[in-house]
Amino acid sequence: LPAGSGGRIGLRPWRVGGRPLSGSPGHYTVAMILSTATTTLAPGAALVLVEVDRYARLCEARGPGAGDAVLSQLLCLTAPTLRTADVLTQFGPAQVAVFLVHADATGALDVAERLRERSEQMEVPYAAKLASASAVEGQRLRVTVSTGVAHLRPAHLSLQALVEDAQDALASARAAG
Repeated sequence: LPAGSGGRIGLRPWRVGGRPLSGSPGHYTVAMILSTATTTLAPGAALVLVEVDRYARLCEARGPGAGDAVLSQLLCLTAPTLRTADVLTQFGPAQVAVFLVHADATGALDVAERLRERSEQMEVPYAAKLASASAVEGQRLRVTVSTGVAHLRPAHLSLQALVEDAQDALASARAAG
């Protein structure tokens, strides 16, 4: 978790369409988000982190609206593939988190691979706003993603430990290219 976060992670629950769910769009603790899916963490749960590769470069070149469009499309693409009990949320500026309830390690890796493959096929329509307020038509954004998966184990004494393992796996995926 980021230093000084007080155990809070900036999470925003999303619904299909990429808009925040009704209610306060502020920060929620991981426990608050996950409580919507399950009241207890039991073995057989997993966390998948999906990060848009070169997100900062995309936002610098095309503007922050391009990054928002990509994340929104990624959330819309992901939501219908999940079960009702699973939780999907934006996790940081370039990441999406998927908490899988009742998923073994192989199942969680399969979900991560499906999301990676689908994101590579994704074409995001985007009209960039220019200084003159006119739009550049016909742009289609394509991205790749990296994924990190952590399966809930008895060694995870807290949700923070699960998140850290998923972040470590994501860092390894980014380093591997």
